[in-house]
Amino acid sequence: MSSFVVYPAIDLSNGRVVRLRQGKADQETVYGEQPLEYGKRWAEAGANWLHIVNLDGAFGKVSRQNWAILREILHFTSMKNLSVQFGGGIRSLADVDKVMKMGVQRVMLSTLAIAQPQELEKALEKYSAQRIVVALDCKDEWVYSHGWRKESQYRVLDLARQLEKAGVRLILLTDIDRDGTQTGINISLLRKIKDAFDLDVILAGGVSSLEDIIKAKSNKAAGVVIGKALYEGSIPIEQALQLEE
Repeated sequence: MSSFVVYPAIDLSNGRVVRLRQGKADQETVYGEQPLEYGKRWAEAGANWLHIVNLDGAFGKVSRQNWAILREILHFTSMKNLSVQFGGGIRSLADVDKVMKMGVQRVMLSTLAIAQPQELEKALEKYSAQRIVVALDCKDEWVYSHGWRKESQYRVLDLARQLEKAGVRLILLTDIDRDGTQTGINISLLRKIKDAFDLDVILAGGVSSLEDIIKAKSNKAAGVVIGKALYEGSIPIEQALQLEE
């Protein structure tokens, strides 16, 4: 990746647009019953990418509503030259194949990358390192999986080292404690990764202001995911997108 990207987030739960606080299912705020309308809103503002998460899938649940909505959004984005980054419950190479065939441009992997590194390597070989992003969801610099509920055996830097060796080039770094809190981004962890590895890093968790976006960009992040700050009106989407330039 060569340019900085702002990713408006659309998190899906039971067919609704929601935001969770620190990834906790019991701390959910519902923002709407029509996710496609948010996709259209971000597209009209000039977004080039949408960041879509199937929260039910991440928590091991089946939600036909979320899949139906993803299809609607992909139909819309295919007509608008808009790209989709999608994840949540992608636990096998067959799952990766499924969403790629649906028209997703980039798939986010977390649990699969940690538990089945050989499947990650197969996905990278089949689709290229630019179409696979590995999500490093961390708390106190330990990586979590299974919808942020299970602590893994890896520290962030240790797993990042393994991922780089495996051919990963793009990671999504989320500070779980900051996610959905609008308390600011974890720049120190971003710097540690950028100093140690040749990885493009999309930063998520705690984005609260345009200053956070500027700070991420100036510290060589490849992009930021914005969720609650957009839905609460703390960051105007148009101004955020101007920082891509």
